[in-house]
Amino acid sequence: MSAPEAIDCHAHVLAKGRKITSDRHVPPGRDYTIDELLQIFKEHGISRGLLTAPSYYLTDNSLLLSALARAPFLRGTVLTTAEASAALPQAAGLKEMGVPGEETPLWWILLAPKGTPHALVEKLVDTMEKGAGSAAMRQFLTETGNPFVLFKGDELKARLGRKYEGLKAVAKSLNMSP
Repeated sequence: MSAPEAIDCHAHVLAKGRKITSDRHVPPGRDYTIDELLQIFKEHGISRGLLTAPSYYLTDNSLLLSALARAPFLRGTVLTTAEASAALPQAAGLKEMGVPGEETPLWWILLAPKGTPHALVEKLVDTMEKGAGSAAMRQFLTETGNPFVLFKGDELKARLGRKYEGLKAVAKSLNMSP
């Protein structure tokens, strides 16, 4: 029996001195190149990987696209906006893909498996609310530009339903089953 294939499912290439969104993020302290990443993959027997676009570069995906061109066995995710970006003309904007309304740059979400007792779900929600209410967490959320908003019950179901409907259009455009 052969060893399972090793795949890295979240890696970045970074460049020191490159423009980032704002002081919300700490800029990279050094370059982290595709050559360095590929050497690490080789040392650890990683045969494939997924490069993800750092959010602080916004829709400037040029560093990631350059890395993908050098390593065709890798795949990548890019950041886009509601409208198509001139910096990435081959990638449709969310509106062009049929995703209506807002953009969601970050979701931290807690979902419980179907059938989880209601009392346990309420305890999880209470614990999450208390944790998010701590001074340290509120400061972190404020500093990173991520306001704490909690949706639950019918409001959460409605919001998830709208997101799912929008994502179905994306999946369909990519010939995927939602």
